[in-house]
Amino acid sequence: MPAGRVAATPEAAADAAAELGGRVVLKALVPANRGAKAGAVRFADDAATAAREAALLLRTTVAGHDVGAVLVEERLRLEREVFFSVVLDRDR
Repeated sequence: MPAGRVAATPEAAADAAAELGGRVVLKALVPANRGAKAGAVRFADDAATAAREAALLLRTTVAGHDVGAVLVEERLRLEREVFFSVVLDRDR
């Protein structure tokens, strides 16, 4: 599980990236699925790039939602990625 911080400004994203070692993933925090396909996920190799990418994300709209904050997570080297989902059916 990657470590992460929520940032509402480019400066906070830069600080978070520096704390997390520089190489990070920035994800727009919006109530929508498929954020990567909507351009809501960016990558940075250092704090300055994280600030620039966060500034771009914080000026965008994803699936009709304004981006008010980003999640800054440490970038992990993955060998395999698995997605897991739970669906709650209140009728059953």
